[in-house]
Amino acid sequence: NKYKVKADFYFVEQLVTNIQQIYPWFADSLKILGMDINIHHRAPHIMSFKSSYIGSLIKMPFDSIVPIMTNYENYQLDQVLGTYKTGISGGYNFIKETFGEPPTVVSRGDNGGYTTFGSANAYVCKTMGARAIMLFHEKGSDTNYPLYYSEGLLSRPVDFSVTRWISGSQTEEQFWWDMIDTDEEQNFNPVQYLQTKMNSLDKTKLTFVNAIIHETDFHYSLPPWRACYYFDSLSTQPRLAPFDTTRTATYIRVLDSLHEEKIWMKYDSLVQFAASNQNIKTYTMKQLVGIVADDRERTVTRDLLKQLATQITTTPTNQFPPKYFVLGLDYFSLADAFCGLNSALNSYRINASLPASIQLIDLLGPTDTLTENLSSTSPVSWSDLNNAIRTTDSLFEHYTSINRYFGRIPSKVLLASGRYANPLEYLYILASEYLSIDLNGTTSAVSPKQFSTYKSKQIYSMPAKWTEKPARKISSLPTEVFSKLNAVPKDFLLEQNYPNPFNPSTDISYRLSASSKISLKIFNMLGGEIATLVDEEQQPGIYKYNFNSKQNLINGQLSSGVYFYQLQTEKFTVTKKMLLLK
Repeated sequence: NKYKVKADFYFVEQLVTNIQQIYPWFADSLKILGMDINIHHRAPHIMSFKSSYIGSLIKMPFDSIVPIMTNYENYQLDQVLGTYKTGISGGYNFIKETFGEPPTVVSRGDNGGYTTFGSANAYVCKTMGARAIMLFHEKGSDTNYPLYYSEGLLSRPVDFSVTRWISGSQTEEQFWWDMIDTDEEQNFNPVQYLQTKMNSLDKTKLTFVNAIIHETDFHYSLPPWRACYYFDSLSTQPRLAPFDTTRTATYIRVLDSLHEEKIWMKYDSLVQFAASNQNIKTYTMKQLVGIVADDRERTVTRDLLKQLATQITTTPTNQFPPKYFVLGLDYFSLADAFCGLNSALNSYRINASLPASIQLIDLLGPTDTLTENLSSTSPVSWSDLNNAIRTTDSLFEHYTSINRYFGRIPSKVLLASGRYANPLEYLYILASEYLSIDLNGTTSAVSPKQFSTYKSKQIYSMPAKWTEKPARKISSLPTEVFSKLNAVPKDFLLEQNYPNPFNPSTDISYRLSASSKISLKIFNMLGGEIATLVDEEQQPGIYKYNFNSKQNLINGQLSSGVYFYQLQTEKFTVTKKMLLLK
């Protein structure tokens, strides 16, 4: 808020519980400041806890996992037993109730894979109000289409992160805060790293960057919850319940206050740099969700479906399916294609004519792997296909009547007695039949293609892959939107000193919107005055003064440590911290 930057906060249930007990005003303050509220999964939540229970959970059918995930996102977790307490709000619902709004982003939590139980949790949170999903912590966006949907949720984009990297003599990525007070500290300055990365970027593209830092990073060398739920510092060897939540471990070191202050100062400088650089715009995921089209459910025309069917039938078998379909500025997921073509042909089956448009619905991918390949590639008659289309459409209607987001692609489709098609083969049949009707005005027997490699493709084991597609942005470069979100404040503004930490000198800048008597002074930790930089009447404008720790001091030389600079006008006083490191 000091730099007029809106940020994403990610909470776990236990953290919010503890914060509310100590700082009951905290939730309201974040809302007043316009910060975005999101939910993250950490042990003992089942989405993050690598217990043997998850091994059995992964093997369960989707419909059996959903009630389990619903419990974990509605009821309070027992931090000792790792189970939930019915009747006490917890999980997503607890965060939602505490802040008075549904968390925007949910972390998928299944650590890089796209498991069925991960999809079940994403589904549960989406029905409770989530609009976006965190698939990648520090990198992973599609460079051509960084804004895209997965499972009906906008994926948080990130091309790179100012969090950890390889530099100097290090051969593996290191968190920058872990390199403070080491010989490599100069190679892990977050502001310098961001500047270097910016110089190498393709200036014609929009690049998404995040800067992650955890609440424990300022205080501990490792998160203390790891000792409660795991035997090792890498969280790979889980303990068994009941858990000791007061447990400590030798590998967890509490940081001293000066070290903690150094981390704060570097992070503060990073936020200041991002806020003041004209080539960087800052935003939250809630703001981003608001500037892209909601493509979960939309109307598509007959012509677009024709183009889609043509692309499906002309793509070579060994290249099918693509990750998603691109038709000019329109994008379709595999689930969109499946829904659109089946719905259009179902309308034809009833009305004997193709509809002018079809309403897509938000579908899940196949939620189990009980799929089969075609028993033969002999032609499929319209009468056989007619029944398959009707049955599939009835499945859509049945599941979405339970919940609008509960519809899914069937894992196999019955074409005729004893003859099944897997979802890809059925999609090809639908596309072929649609083109026959659109081009020739009549149905025909379709000669299908056999996708024998279906089980080797990611979409076989990852239902989320059926739902992925680029988001249709409202504007190609939403500069005008970002400019509104980042309007320059018109009142007085005291900037963070730069550089910070500093040795021996640093610049202090501020802006005045009206004439005023000004004083700018430096103080030590005890409140003793060190120096006076300004003491005069000043006109509106931007001012910058240099403070040198070796010059113009009231009481001799300064030692390393935290100091304060204070700007006082006729109407207000603002004080900020800075760090001198020798």
